[in-house]
Amino acid sequence: MMNDITSVAWILVTLFVVNLVCLLTRKQGYITLTSLYCTMAVSSAIAATKMISIFGLFVPGGVIIYAASFLITDLISEVFGKKAAIKTVYYGFGAMLVFAGYSLLMVYWEAAPYWTNQEAFASVVGLSFRITMAGWISFMISQYWDVMIFHQLKKSGKKWIDKRLWVRNCGSTITSQLLDSTIFIFIAFYGIYDNIWQMILAQYLVKVIIAVLDTPFAYWGRSILMNYQKD
Repeated sequence: MMNDITSVAWILVTLFVVNLVCLLTRKQGYITLTSLYCTMAVSSAIAATKMISIFGLFVPGGVIIYAASFLITDLISEVFGKKAAIKTVYYGFGAMLVFAGYSLLMVYWEAAPYWTNQEAFASVVGLSFRITMAGWISFMISQYWDVMIFHQLKKSGKKWIDKRLWVRNCGSTITSQLLDSTIFIFIAFYGIYDNIWQMILAQYLVKVIIAVLDTPFAYWGRSILMNYQKD
């Protein structure tokens, strides 16, 4: 029970940080949200090397950080438009690419003779390189899908969808997270863990929960950004 409360608290704090950035950066919202997005993309690759328990489900540790990044692209899509959101996805991809390159370099770089943590370092950073590689593929497919679906719903011509951000937010995020979970888990952990399909289902369920929880934050973030755009 306490672990579940802690999990919800961390999810809410992570989502709150996105809105806090919107609130503090005023008219520089796009730049700072994109910077936070890139930070989350890289951080999730590191955190994903550890398996954690959320709501009794075992998932990669980066799931909370990475799932929250979809809130950022949805906010950017809503306020700054489709092209801006796609550009942000490309920036995030670039950040992961740079991180993966340096990760691989540091694993194989000759260590100082008195440094004895090479094995531990390689087990974490070396795995994060594979995770980042998996992330490249799942990242581009799922994030691009998220932006496309969000705008397809927004331009559906149906007023009940156009006036309801929660439909676009949940619809785009929940479907894209299914793609992301399946592609990412299979590439990152196939051959390492036996219960691949259970991991995919567990991660997807956690991401769906986060997608539902981030809906009020999507409305709040949009309100903040829209008000500053008018100033």
